Amino acid sequence: MEEKQITPEEAFFSAKANLELAITAQLKEFAVKFCTSVIFKGCVEVQPYVAETGEIVNTRVSHVEVETKYSQG
Repeated sequence: MEEKQITPEEAFFSAKANLELAITAQLKEFAVKFCTSVIFKGCVEVQPYVAETGEIVNTRVSHVEVETKYSQG
């Protein structure tokens, strides 16, 4: 049986879904543990380094911003 090759787009969306699930699980765990509502916003900007061929050869994180609000009611 042949192993199915996934496209870069499929790999991206799979990784994105896993990231969202992991972040959501951690936020839920924190909220339940401390009986706290949580609003979380995050942003990570990257700068890709592209070879003359157009291939991305490296990526550098250029900016990270996190905003978190908590409320206990």
